[in-house]
Amino acid sequence: MAGYTDPPYRILMKEFEIPVLFTEMIDSHGLVHKNEKTMRMLGRRDSDLFTQIAAGTAALADHAVDVLMENATAGVNLNMGCPAKKVVSCGGGSNLLRVPKVIQTICEIVRKKAGRLPFSVKFRSGWDHHSLNFDEVGRIYEGEGVDFIILHARTRSDAFGGKAHWHHIRRLKEILKIPVIGNGDIVSYETAKAMREQTNCDGIAIGRGAIGNPWLYLQADAALRGAPPLSEPSPEERLRVIIRHYELILEYYGTGLSSHNFRKHLVGYMKSLPGHKAVKELLFADESVGLERLKNVLGEYFERLKTGVFSQAAS
Repeated sequence: MAGYTDPPYRILMKEFEIPVLFTEMIDSHGLVHKNEKTMRMLGRRDSDLFTQIAAGTAALADHAVDVLMENATAGVNLNMGCPAKKVVSCGGGSNLLRVPKVIQTICEIVRKKAGRLPFSVKFRSGWDHHSLNFDEVGRIYEGEGVDFIILHARTRSDAFGGKAHWHHIRRLKEILKIPVIGNGDIVSYETAKAMREQTNCDGIAIGRGAIGNPWLYLQADAALRGAPPLSEPSPEERLRVIIRHYELILEYYGTGLSSHNFRKHLVGYMKSLPGHKAVKELLFADESVGLERLKNVLGEYFERLKTGVFSQAAS
């Protein structure tokens, strides 16, 4: 998720022992030109981090993978599902679903360049509901040696609205031999369990549902293992993770950009909690939020949360 799964977030997820992580979607143009900002998005390399790239042409994908091979990566992931206008207008993301022949050529090139590295693709069910072709492109991926696929069971025209069409995931499981990972509408232990039961998917990829809720990964893992749901994180655990996340952001971005970068995460962490609006307004009253101020304000808030007592301003 561009803007969210940045290096600080991924380090936090490593501390949660999440087994497979992907970079933010990396624009191949920036990668080929070794743009400083783009290269910084790659962040810390490690044995579990897949690099996700978007490329609208075979030539661009060819050059981008060459650059990737110069850097450590656990594997290559092609994003053929992003619905963003700026990505689609360059021919990448979900636009590729309209040109299966280009998909085939890109996959052939990347498979050859990646060698023994794991190669995966994330895609959508189709451009719109009049052109569903997830089964056609699924067969292309399998035929070109893609190791596993991730289907976000929505079309490009759906964007992020409505319900994901989980039966598309089930259909791919019926016709393909390679692992099929399901994606879409995973927000709880119950939804993770339901997706597995309804689709027989080989695994689950989680996106927006984990913003401010990294514990969702652990709940999904429990669901996939057939274990009972985990207890909700305590106020102390929520506070610990929020502070740790901000420490990582401060270390990576420095004091100048950290407050801005952290706001969207804090909104996610707080959205389901009582009195969150007043607390966020208090914290965001200043342009810059220091670590000690964050600790003090949230420490007091979570202490009140434990007792169920809130001031008028926080209720």
